[in-house]
Amino acid sequence: VIALWLVLNYDRTGWLRIIKGLLVIIISACVVFMPWQIYIQSKFPAEYAIEMARNYRHITQVLDGQGGSIFYYFNKLFITVNEFIWLAFVWFCSKAIQKDTTKNRIALIVWAVIPFIFFSFIKTKMQGYLLFTYPALFIMLAGFCIFLVSENSNANRMKFQRLIFIILLFLSIRYSIERIKPMQDQSKQIAWANDFKSIDKTGADKRVYVNMKHYIEGMFYTNSIMYQYIPSQQQMDELKAKGYEVIINQNPDM
Repeated sequence: VIALWLVLNYDRTGWLRIIKGLLVIIISACVVFMPWQIYIQSKFPAEYAIEMARNYRHITQVLDGQGGSIFYYFNKLFITVNEFIWLAFVWFCSKAIQKDTTKNRIALIVWAVIPFIFFSFIKTKMQGYLLFTYPALFIMLAGFCIFLVSENSNANRMKFQRLIFIILLFLSIRYSIERIKPMQDQSKQIAWANDFKSIDKTGADKRVYVNMKHYIEGMFYTNSIMYQYIPSQQQMDELKAKGYEVIINQNPDM
């Protein structure tokens, strides 16, 4: 996005500054992710190759049951951002056409739209894929909110804008309450957490728990490996041959 902004503003910055800026962006990005990529490729080449192949498979296959229609992200934004996000987006696009700050607005629109379109056609869909576009969406939503509370010479129009703002604010608060669930009894959640804490830690790194409901959370409480599903007999035999103890969980809350 910064690179796009630099290119769009070439008339003010000049091509030399643009090239310098792009080099800074590329080098900074490489410094962040390249050391880890080099390390895992050199230390775990087989696992690295498997994971990279799996990453590419996300494009053409639905993995881990994370599928959805082409409107998956369109619908998710109603919850993850706000139910008025698309109204704010249309307003923002209209301003991009009308105002002198079009280049800056275009950069934000491209930041949000291009990844949105790309990941909508990817077979495996997860909310986290578009997290990096949310700053652009929140900037658009913030601009829309400022517009709604701004003064207007038309009294009726100003009242309508204020009403839309109040509804928008209410929807955000309502979803926050639904996610946190402050009135819900948390004792059941505490119970399964305590169950994990009570697991004997001795030799935990050589145990594999399967049929786990909270298998991801469980690995934070123990040094054991946990899976949601029950592996085949062949897989369990292979684990045992490698020295692992396979435990089939019978506690439905864990």
